[in-house]
Amino acid sequence: MLNILDIMIYICYYYFGGDAVEKNLRIKAARAAKDMTQKDLADEVCVTRQTINAIEKGDYNPSVKLCIAICRVLGKTLDELFWEDDKDERKEKL
Repeated sequence: MLNILDIMIYICYYYFGGDAVEKNLRIKAARAAKDMTQKDLADEVCVTRQTINAIEKGDYNPSVKLCIAICRVLGKTLDELFWEDDKDERKEKL
């Protein structure tokens, strides 16, 4: 059975392609699963809504401290939200 994250990743791969999309959708999907807006998450981790938006769009790489705060609020691990697997790293080198 597919969960919401798998469905969102599939849709983005189909329409947009690319592994960066998957990485950024992990945060968005985890936030949506908790029924949180970008503003809600931003307030919980003490940043602006624009910062969360930039992270989700892939325009901003958060600090480790911010990554940990986001994970705690969303109930996820760093690996689940931010880790790039080996196949992603190999594609970037090509």
